[in-house]
Amino acid sequence: MQNQDSNSELRLAYADCWMRDEREGMRRRSLDFRDNRWLELDGWEDEMLLACPDGYNDFDARTVASALRAMLDNDAAKIDSIGLQAAREGSVTCYISGPLEILTKIVKLRRALFAAEAHIDSNEQLRLWWD
Repeated sequence: MQNQDSNSELRLAYADCWMRDEREGMRRRSLDFRDNRWLELDGWEDEMLLACPDGYNDFDARTVASALRAMLDNDAAKIDSIGLQAAREGSVTCYISGPLEILTKIVKLRRALFAAEAHIDSNEQLRLWWD
């Protein structure tokens, strides 16, 4: 079962992306947010579509999820081996955990994801960031 509070926190971090009142969205958003949940790819895509339905600059949740599925050959076991964590560090950010071999392949996919940055950190988590 999904934690509604975490879902609400994520949506609020991106309030400027979905609120009709632009001024209110800017007031409520958080430019420094990292979700405490690790989600499967489908769940992450759903959450990001709620938080950022029209995308954000070069970020589009459907594009990212589709490219990751294709890179993982639509193999359920490979897809299930990664976890995604939504974040906002000024702009859209995503952390991915999983086998180092897969994370390294995703780094090489950066341009297809339209990400401005992609690197594996000291915790062996991949950080993707969109401008």
